[in-house]
Amino acid sequence: MHRAMPGGCGLVDLSTGALLAHVQGRVAESRASRGTDDPRARQRILQLVDALGFDAIDAGPLSESWGQQPGTAVYCTDLDAEKLPMALAAADATKVAEVRRQNDLSVKAMFSC
Repeated sequence: MHRAMPGGCGLVDLSTGALLAHVQGRVAESRASRGTDDPRARQRILQLVDALGFDAIDAGPLSESWGQQPGTAVYCTDLDAEKLPMALAAADATKVAEVRRQNDLSVKAMFSC
């Protein structure tokens, strides 16, 4: 499995970012409940993320998953368990489209040499 590096600069194997629980610098992974509000299912997902070596953050129901998509401060980052919930809370759905548009323009500018 692969995940994006900070800034979206590339991909790295999940095993290179995984750390034991309570180790400083451990990356947090947010997970929205994919179609279930069943607390047991959500807990199992969080336990799996933890077992893979990442701090598991419950990002809420699927209806809130936009907060970790392209155009948000959470997307393609390696935030820790302290910073990830703050970034999720600060996400503003009204600004996502504009951020994506600006990112698209930046990428187009890089390739229009």
